[in-house]
Amino acid sequence: MAMLSPGVEVLEIDASGIVPTVSNSIAVFGGSFSKGPAAIYKLVTNSVELEGFYGKPTTANYNDWYQCKTFLDYGNLLLVSRGLSATASNSIFFGQAETSTVEIPASTVQSFVSNSIIPNETIYETLESSIQFPTDTTVSASIKIMAKNPGSWGDEIAVAIAKPSDFSILMPKYAFSGISLNDQFDYFPQPANNSVSGYYEYAILVQYKGEVVERFIVSFNEDARDASNKTIYIESLINSQSKYIFVKENKTITAALADENKCKSYLYSNTVDAFKDSTLSYGDDGLALTNGEITNAYDIFLNKEEIDIDIVIGNEQNPLAAINLAEGRKDCIAFVGAKYGDTVGKTASDAVSALITWRTTGEMAVNSSYVVAGANYINVYDKYSDRYKWINVAGTLAGLRAATNTSLASWWASAGLERGQLKNVTKLAFNPNQGQRDFIYKNGMNPIVAFPGQGTVLWGQKTLLDKPSSSNIDGLSELIAA
Repeated sequence: MAMLSPGVEVLEIDASGIVPTVSNSIAVFGGSFSKGPAAIYKLVTNSVELEGFYGKPTTANYNDWYQCKTFLDYGNLLLVSRGLSATASNSIFFGQAETSTVEIPASTVQSFVSNSIIPNETIYETLESSIQFPTDTTVSASIKIMAKNPGSWGDEIAVAIAKPSDFSILMPKYAFSGISLNDQFDYFPQPANNSVSGYYEYAILVQYKGEVVERFIVSFNEDARDASNKTIYIESLINSQSKYIFVKENKTITAALADENKCKSYLYSNTVDAFKDSTLSYGDDGLALTNGEITNAYDIFLNKEEIDIDIVIGNEQNPLAAINLAEGRKDCIAFVGAKYGDTVGKTASDAVSALITWRTTGEMAVNSSYVVAGANYINVYDKYSDRYKWINVAGTLAGLRAATNTSLASWWASAGLERGQLKNVTKLAFNPNQGQRDFIYKNGMNPIVAFPGQGTVLWGQKTLLDKPSSSNIDGLSELIAA
């Protein structure tokens, strides 16, 4: 501003000259898990959430599970995509109306499993209108209860359904064995003439692995609301709030019935009663994931305009899924680890030979600045089985990269004695000497070595780019990708 007479001009100038650190630490992984939403990703920030969302490691999936666990030992931003087997299914249970005269045969229940494959909540909304029920009026199936996602885990879910008349001080009933129904609610469901909602109410409890995990007061009327004016319609309430089940009402049956007859009570009884077994059944983990199904799990992250990612953790069964994702996006780095068969149980010399074959003519015969390969296999303690197990190094190397990005910056190497220390490793498949390390590194792979008194260390920072370049270094390559 020009001034013709004396005055004061105030200018604000940023003279800091500091370039802000760019933290690139969002990782993704696709693989096999015993439970959890499929065909969609979920953010996991620690191992407790990993176990809660996706279950504990099993003999079939522990290698996949530990790729996530080892990454979370270093980082706290992991997007997990559960692969879905074509033969997996959700556990189901049919609740019957009071007018039913016979229990639904197990063979009939099983015949409806294929119509109950619900990978996640979003797909449930799409498939809801096509959910089917038995048409036999003698069984009068009034509701269908389905586990939230596929897998045999759902067979450990049981439900208790109670009416107002089931709550009694003088003659208390049990929701499940040893669990008093009256003790589970602060207030009981009421008949229409005494309820806040003005409609007949039911109580529903969800038990998982012997523990009551959820409690609901619901109604079969879509207009029913509680004292806070929130819906208590059975579908709306449970489907939006339960972490374990979906519920679908069969209005073909219930529309013609009085409220108190829309569903039987399902409570524990020490006498033989055909209508008391309310455990969900026929959930199936499906066959082992195919390479195509693993690819589908990674393809969820393809669109870089929808989701920002920095690190891709390779799946040992199909590492090309991670490599193709990183190559396709060109804004992230894939970390893959050597295979079990190439390293475990071999002499160092034989392991190096197998690794060179893997790099030159096998799956790692790629020329890419978006891929980092770790040349070893690690042994860790599995507290769930109380055993030591061999696992791939991809999750650990990805974790080192995330930790370095967060604490320093992308261009710092996530290797060496200071930043390349592998946590919780009991031993390596083999410990390469100087010459073997040189040979591995010259072929674009990164050695992992145990130094006496100094720990187990990632001893290299190369990408799989063949020619000498700044993109041949993983930290610089990630900086360029970012």
